[in-house]
Amino acid sequence: MDALALARLQLEALYSVCLMVQDPSFVDIYVKSFWRDNYVRFLLVREECKGLKRFDEYLSQSGPRTLEMLRQGAGVTNDEKATVEFEELGTPMPVGMNEAKIKPFPTPMRVIERVTDPEQKRMLMRLYPKYRRLCGFAHGSAQAWMF
Repeated sequence: MDALALARLQLEALYSVCLMVQDPSFVDIYVKSFWRDNYVRFLLVREECKGLKRFDEYLSQSGPRTLEMLRQGAGVTNDEKATVEFEELGTPMPVGMNEAKIKPFPTPMRVIERVTDPEQKRMLMRLYPKYRRLCGFAHGSAQAWMF
């Protein structure tokens, strides 16, 4: 089963690369979306583990420090960070900041819709049934259970 997940990962990378090569602005969306996913995960862990002594250092020092370095490297603005905190925690937007949502990177089907090169589109469409089959194993489809 691990091999199926690795195969799915390779196909997802192909879809992503095709879109980013066609339109480099999606590189920023890809990187910012990566940061957002990690920051949301941190916020959830922080809420779940606050008050647990063994998590104190991570929650107050190393976690925020690492995420801040990632944020700066990804080009995530203060407004975008505050918007994530507003969306996830209900934290009011600080005075002077404006809501700025981080776009999610498109899923493979949405990539197919955006790709304009006919050869790439045909290739991605041909691979899509294989991709969906591999996803079934991650999502507990009947096929996966019977396998």
